[in-house]
Amino acid sequence: MYKRLILCLLLVLAATLPAAAAQDCPRAERLFRRARPADAAQAERILKQVLALCPRYAPALNDLAVLREEQGRYAEAERLYRRALKARPGFLPALAGLGDLALRRGDHLRAVEFYRRFLDGLERRRQGYFQPGGGLEKIARHEAEYRRKYELARLRAGILRDSARGTVGREYLVRGLSTRGVGGVRPRLALQIRFAYDSAQLTPAGRRQLREMARALQDPALKRCVVLIEGHTDTFGSEQYNLRLSRRRAQAVRDFLVSCGVAAERLRVRGLGESRPLVPEGDKEAQAPNRRVEFVNLGPAG
Repeated sequence: MYKRLILCLLLVLAATLPAAAAQDCPRAERLFRRARPADAAQAERILKQVLALCPRYAPALNDLAVLREEQGRYAEAERLYRRALKARPGFLPALAGLGDLALRRGDHLRAVEFYRRFLDGLERRRQGYFQPGGGLEKIARHEAEYRRKYELARLRAGILRDSARGTVGREYLVRGLSTRGVGGVRPRLALQIRFAYDSAQLTPAGRRQLREMARALQDPALKRCVVLIEGHTDTFGSEQYNLRLSRRRAQAVRDFLVSCGVAAERLRVRGLGESRPLVPEGDKEAQAPNRRVEFVNLGPAG
């Protein structure tokens, strides 16, 4: 539960960085460094005391974000991580936290960005800022974990990108949909499935991609799994219209997969419309990644 909190403390103690985010925060820093909370409730009380003394103290902002993430309050966690980054640009634990949040919600493009910045920062610290015996070995263990997450995010981001250009093969779909991400979160894979404009009718390119997905779902790594099919749209048009369109498209995907031999009871459907854009703004070309279908591996059928 406290993995990134521990990472934050290691980085604060190991790096020769300014001790506090501002000159008038020595008391906040002393309280933070001396704290040994017995549980999450006590940790939260101490962190709030620290932030009352120094609202821009990045380590406390980060650790409160970790607690919020563990509580499932992801929007609040993201705001706190971003506040920590604003208070201390390049603050590594906050970059790791933002990468994990992005991976959790399926925004693999942004997860790649945050993880890359985190890993680049670790490399720079290794080359010039860590003191001998300052905990580098322990931090390196986190680095290996985040390199695995970075590669997973790159794989899934690449699959989304490649699906916009052509057909992604079965083997890559199996890898992307069978590998778990942060904290055992269910694997989530996004594809740009082609439909006729403003309709739920699959194009020939969309059918080709779904034939590969049907083959992937029959692979030994996935054949016992239940899969949720989520439809997503761009932000053009009304919210209600986009919600209906996303449901119709998700249902069309399910129907086609069933026609390819995937058991109907393994497939569930949900439409989310424009509620989870990968690209919040821009013209129709810029928002192309928003027009996607996501597949979530719910695990073996009960």
